[in-house]
Amino acid sequence: MINRIEFREGEPDIKVKFLSLIQSNRYETHRSFIENPLLLTIMLLSFERFADIPTKMHNFYREAYITLYKTHDASKGSYRRVFKTALDIDELSDYLAEFCFHSYRESKSEFTEVEFADYFGRLHANERAVKPGDFAYDLYSNLCLMLLDGGTYCFIHRSFQEYFCALFFSKQNESFMRRFGTFFESRKVRMLGDSTFAMLYDMARTKVEANILIPYLQDLFDTCDAGNGYWTFLEMMYPVITYEKGDVIDYTTIEPASFLFGFIASLQTINWKEHCESLPGDDCFLINEYGHVQTGPNTYDLVELDDTAALFKDYDWLEKVPDADGWRYSFAVSEVYGRPRFSDITDVLEDDNFIFKMEYDAARQYLNELVAKHQSKEDFFAGLF
Repeated sequence: MINRIEFREGEPDIKVKFLSLIQSNRYETHRSFIENPLLLTIMLLSFERFADIPTKMHNFYREAYITLYKTHDASKGSYRRVFKTALDIDELSDYLAEFCFHSYRESKSEFTEVEFADYFGRLHANERAVKPGDFAYDLYSNLCLMLLDGGTYCFIHRSFQEYFCALFFSKQNESFMRRFGTFFESRKVRMLGDSTFAMLYDMARTKVEANILIPYLQDLFDTCDAGNGYWTFLEMMYPVITYEKGDVIDYTTIEPASFLFGFIASLQTINWKEHCESLPGDDCFLINEYGHVQTGPNTYDLVELDDTAALFKDYDWLEKVPDADGWRYSFAVSEVYGRPRFSDITDVLEDDNFIFKMEYDAARQYLNELVAKHQSKEDFFAGLF
């Protein structure tokens, strides 16, 4: 597409450098944009203006917004769009940030005209008495951040809503920000694939650490210390542990029950898949077996062995169930804790090199480092007055 698009024909190096950068190290991090023709065009426009594609996603969206506001008309000679809201680039950003906050808070990304006007009517930022219709026009016609299709408004890409929502969060005072932890925790399922909190963290790391992460970790470890320590942590974060040994169709990646702890754990370089086979197998917790069925001279299918009727139907030449080469197990932490019968499992869970024990220890150390860092900063600035 980039090779075919008519773009600054007198400056071919722009497209050459843009393609080189994408192919070298931006494809995986910006894949959802690159695979969308409209968004890819926005990337190219931003690259022309800033000569780079930022690796930090919030910087990328900021540059895309600036590009759409200022340079979208660059190929149209002396033509300049008239923004119906008459808002400058920063004012329009503030309006959009609060609009995205209200709609994001209610998990809404598509709007009828009535719904759009309702969300716009909630804006505290609307000191200029901007009309909702003018604001909508600027978003879909002038900025191209929204589409209008059959009377419904929607973002050209959901991540723009996430970015402007994160921008709104980042500008709030500390008292307001302290409530965000609960906000994100209560939306754990929705947060899968959502980059709002990650962008907020990058935009306002100090405020996020002081007002969200430190209080969260302090509460977590207070609860653990008042209970059974690490075992209380396991029951809170990983109440059911599923793991595999040998050859299986899909390996399980276990996510913690808490969104915030999952985010903190993501800051560490620890991989559950590298540790899953360290847990011993126990027939008490066996839930699936897997084996190989030969389908040719040198080809095999890996199949589940539990449903024998389906197995013999799919492979009607089989005379017996293949031997098991892989096993999937699952147990509740409460089933094994304190029971000598499962000491081989609890010994692994308590090992300092086991994934969840590493997360627990790393999170406690991280809390201590955060507290020390913020206290040192507070002491430094207090000493200046």
